[in-house]
Amino acid sequence: MKNTEKNTLRQPLKRWLCLALAALLALGGMTAFAGEADDAQALIAKAREAASAGDYETSFTYMQQAAETGDADAQNLLSWHYLYGMGTEQSYEKAVEYMRLAAEQGHGDALLNLGNMYFYGYGVEQSFEKAIEYFRKASEQGVSDGLRAIANMYFYGNGVEQSDEMAAEYNRQAAEMGNAQAQYNLGWMYQHGVGVAQDLAKAVEYFRQAADNGNSGAMNDLGVMYANGQGVEQSDETAFQYYRKAADMGYPMAMFNLAQCYENGWGVEQSYEKAAECYQRGADMGDTECFVNLGILYEDGLGVEQSYEQAVACYRQGMDQGNTDCMVNLGVLYEDGAGVEQSYEQAAALYRQAADQGNSYAMALLGELYQFGYGVELSWETALEYYRMSADQGDPRGQDDLGRMYQFGNGVTQSYEQAAFWYQLAADQGDADGLCNLACLYESGLGVEQNLELALEMYRQAAELGSEEAREALQRLGK
Repeated sequence: MKNTEKNTLRQPLKRWLCLALAALLALGGMTAFAGEADDAQALIAKAREAASAGDYETSFTYMQQAAETGDADAQNLLSWHYLYGMGTEQSYEKAVEYMRLAAEQGHGDALLNLGNMYFYGYGVEQSFEKAIEYFRKASEQGVSDGLRAIANMYFYGNGVEQSDEMAAEYNRQAAEMGNAQAQYNLGWMYQHGVGVAQDLAKAVEYFRQAADNGNSGAMNDLGVMYANGQGVEQSDETAFQYYRKAADMGYPMAMFNLAQCYENGWGVEQSYEKAAECYQRGADMGDTECFVNLGILYEDGLGVEQSYEQAVACYRQGMDQGNTDCMVNLGVLYEDGAGVEQSYEQAAALYRQAADQGNSYAMALLGELYQFGYGVELSWETALEYYRMSADQGDPRGQDDLGRMYQFGNGVTQSYEQAAFWYQLAADQGDADGLCNLACLYESGLGVEQNLELALEMYRQAAELGSEEAREALQRLGK
């Protein structure tokens, strides 16, 4: 299951980069003096009405008039017009000017926005120190996102000494104010023991608070906790419900997880058709892993009409967005000539592209091309190099390939002991080839003490995982 570890906590704060229109339509709080306030609020109402109709020029005109009365809400909202160039020429400097006017009146959101401008250096000289100063002032005005912003500053060490503990403390303060993102962040920290002692029950508690406050990432991660039985009683059904809630809110990772549930029948009736539908929706949302799995369904004709051409299209789209698994799968289709003209050279180029980006499976496949000279110049030395890179990253394909090189003495000093070592690592991960190859060594007593009973058990495990070689071995042994 995919969770959001990479997503929310570990990215810079961009709360102010939400839709500017939403800010324009939001209710205000700070006003000028009584008579002016009535005039300002009337003008703001007209500005909002124009903005909701898509007439940003008229909206800008009314908001500018309202800001001229000294109304802090209007000044802050006018800054959004300049920030995004809505109805006027875009200007970070003008945006800062009006944010500052509102901030000087103690407007909390303006203080927060001004802090973000200093954080990113938009319209002002970039300064983490100034940013945290304004974040603190915003938090003093009761803006919980100010506290969350400070938490991020400590988490990354921006303008302050890096401290996971301080990040947790500020997230806690914001969470107590009902800030859903801070609640999610704190849940993540408890889940992974970052800045706090690991406590899965606490993680669930904060994920639940955030989910109840509408945080889709927390809904997804709460689903992961239920799926894995972490901090809660394991329940695929409950996990499915949380994935669906998050997916309905447009959360791409949740759509992937929802598809996984349909594909495997976890907490819901198994359906390849619904899995394919969810993968497609997730891909449309930008989750590139959905392209991978959707392509596989097209290859196998599960839930969709079988089509290597459609699989190729899926892999190309995912590859164009940087997904290395899509590069690998497309390379395999080039090796096989399925949906594309057969080309070992194209396969090698795709494997290399993925391997250069750290894909350990691609390293193993590229090594195999070098071992046999397909699409590249035959080189056991280069093959070994890629096998080792793959194996060192824990990839069972690379471990199994490296074991074969040692078993047969290809490019290395022949060693059954080394072969058994690498096969064992692959077998420990449930790899069918690793289990079968290790079973062969135990059957023959090569590199390990002969043990026919253990060999048979490994053959059975490998056969259950789909190894035809293991099935043949069992038939040969009359089992």
